[in-house]
Amino acid sequence: MTERPGSYARILFVDISSAFNTIQPHFMIKKLIGFGKQFVMLVHSFLTNRSQYVNVSGVFSLHVSISTGAPRGCVLSPFLYTMYTNSCRSAYTNNHYFKYADDTVLVGLLSDNETDYKSDIYHFVAWRVANCLELNVVKTKEIVIDFRLGIHHPPLSTSTGNT
Repeated sequence: MTERPGSYARILFVDISSAFNTIQPHFMIKKLIGFGKQFVMLVHSFLTNRSQYVNVSGVFSLHVSISTGAPRGCVLSPFLYTMYTNSCRSAYTNNHYFKYADDTVLVGLLSDNETDYKSDIYHFVAWRVANCLELNVVKTKEIVIDFRLGIHHPPLSTSTGNT
């Protein structure tokens, strides 16, 4: 697509704030339909009622029960986050989502019409809200790769509203 005259790419690097910490167990269980009952029960147990405390110089806080998110540093957490975000896909053939653990990139291979790309951005924002994920606007960046001369591309936030 980008080899065609007049084509270019917009690439949006999305950062979700505290991605693993925001997994909602009740949403996660729905996304695991089709997996065995034992696995679903294991995941539910893994994500709910975890005990947590803080240790500062040998002084311990009270234990608190946590029932949101997946523990950092656990090999199961990136897999669960990938399953949690699996439903976010592009509806357009020239747009592609690439995901690795908690990183998401939307690539739009475009000609002159950015309607499908912008539509995917709006879809992503709505999907993110519905799945209780917070966008880190400061770390979310877009680049445009365009070798055509004299073409100006307004920033995404200007062209699609504040996302």
